[in-house]
Amino acid sequence: MGRIMLFPARLAWRVLIRVATILVLPVSAMVWLMHLLRYVSDIRRSDVVVLMTNPPAFAHTIVGPDVARRMFKGQQCLFLVAFWKFGFNPLVSEIWSDIDVRFIRRFVLAVQFRHRVTSIPFAQLHDRMAQWVTRKVVWLLGHKDGCFFSLEELYEELLSQESLARNVTADHSGWSPPMRLAAAQIILQQRVPAPNIHLPKHMLEEISGKLARIWRSSGNEEEAKYCCLYLRYEEKDSYTTRLRNTSNIQNHLPAVSLLNGQGYQVLLTGDLGLDVETRDAFKGRLVDAESLGVEAGVFNLFAALEADIFIGNNGGGVCLPNINDIPVLFLDAFPFNFGYKNSFVYFKSARDKKGCVIPGLRLISDFAADITATFGALENNSAAEITEAVASFIDDLKALDGPDPHADIAEMIPVNSLFRITGARISPAWIRHNVVVTDEMAS
Repeated sequence: MGRIMLFPARLAWRVLIRVATILVLPVSAMVWLMHLLRYVSDIRRSDVVVLMTNPPAFAHTIVGPDVARRMFKGQQCLFLVAFWKFGFNPLVSEIWSDIDVRFIRRFVLAVQFRHRVTSIPFAQLHDRMAQWVTRKVVWLLGHKDGCFFSLEELYEELLSQESLARNVTADHSGWSPPMRLAAAQIILQQRVPAPNIHLPKHMLEEISGKLARIWRSSGNEEEAKYCCLYLRYEEKDSYTTRLRNTSNIQNHLPAVSLLNGQGYQVLLTGDLGLDVETRDAFKGRLVDAESLGVEAGVFNLFAALEADIFIGNNGGGVCLPNINDIPVLFLDAFPFNFGYKNSFVYFKSARDKKGCVIPGLRLISDFAADITATFGALENNSAAEITEAVASFIDDLKALDGPDPHADIAEMIPVNSLFRITGARISPAWIRHNVVVTDEMAS
């Protein structure tokens, strides 16, 4: 009976939100146009205007402007972001010196439920409208048709111009769109230099001053180095998203203590916060936004852009240190073909469907492109693994510019992979745990 009653309720809801969308969409269009009129002078003096509506994620508010400023280097670029309150950080507009970035709020009623956002009018319809209106405004202000790009069009233009590998003829047709984009962006960065990105000076001074005070209060006399610890743990419905999640904060604490002993103040960002007991135990040596009493958006940008080293997971947060060429250690990395420039990678472990450990060499060769882990189940890094990976990373930094001593093993990862194209390295600690020992036992 409940199922029978549920059907008409769902039907009525669908009819209601569609009618509401039709009624509200014209109002949303007028509001969008009014927002655009605030930036008429910016649009008029710009050679290129880009509008980001899709993909609707934080990472693209970094990747998009970085791609635009390099593709159109020497031209005046305006990058507009259609955003709402979920997943965006409008302070991103403050970090660029060579491109204008503006955030324009969508006029929608949006509700998040079970990690999905429902909006009236529908986001897809709103964004089609926003693109059409913006394109017309740009044209009416006297620009040629080629001046305006949606973000998707900009990416298509990049992928049509940039080869995905240097001197590599392997087939890249099976790559996922994010992997193709990441590879093209890295190559573009190598070909077209651009300034590093930073928060304005007054924000930098405020955060660094507060960090210095709590660092000294914990008994440290020497000036701290910064380590950004970016831990992602998303509970989205997307299965492939959850595969990249890390383990709990407690498993990272021994490594934090190790970093503290090396003079690093650890700045925690991402999805895992600090409880009161942990915050008190580390007393300024492990810090999050709440520890400083500052806005999370400011702290997260500061931590990722001003860090001496970056340790974390495969997620949107890595876009920031990537631009500023900050050395990176990836923990709990997946898939097994993942990597970025200036990075060491410590992959997850895995078991097959019978529960047997899969040797490391098979993970990085046979299953390198398996982004859904069809081979079995992934296992997060243990506290001991994380600590050893961090200890190795600190030593590895001393020879970052030298040859990779484990290049023969890294070459087992397919050549047409993000790992190989970006010149990433496998963490020596991972090799010790998952190649030497595991493979010998398996044989």
